[in-house]
Amino acid sequence: GTRSFRECAQPAIRVARDGFKVSASVATSMRNLAPVFAAHAGGKKLFLNAKGATPAAGDTFRNPDLAALLATLAERDSVDSFYRGDIARQIAADFAKYGGLVTAADLAAYRAREVAPLRLRWGDAEILTPPLTAGGFTMVQTLATLRELSFHLLPPGLLRTHTYAEALRLAWRSEEHTLNSSHI
Repeated sequence: GTRSFRECAQPAIRVARDGFKVSASVATSMRNLAPVFAAHAGGKKLFLNAKGATPAAGDTFRNPDLAALLATLAERDSVDSFYRGDIARQIAADFAKYGGLVTAADLAAYRAREVAPLRLRWGDAEILTPPLTAGGFTMVQTLATLRELSFHLLPPGLLRTHTYAEALRLAWRSEEHTLNSSHI
């Protein structure tokens, strides 16, 4: 790339520090996950207010700990300590403390790799997404099924919702089969 990590991290630092307005759908998702958040100290701290409620639509959601982490990495102009340094050791220690499986050796062994995206054309749009195991296969499979069923022509209602749910179910099943048979 032509830009430093320090420069590229600035927008993410700003969003994490200054926050963003919570949409109605995000507020609903957070509210539905409140019991999960309440079961863990980190979830409580990040997602629940003093009364134990999640942010409402229109509230500003901030993640100051993420902002601090990104600022530290930006100051160092490198992500190396995230994978092989003091931050990696802290992450691994927290995983161990809570029964997780990720170790410092796992983080040190990680290597990003460039992969060709999955592609799907639908009308004038070209959809590109990461392949397995990032969920891209499920998305492309779902959209390809919906395209073949002329989903965009279905009126809003039960048939449209059912068609979407079935296309997604088939894609999940297909991805699950692909993952199980490829031993990823």
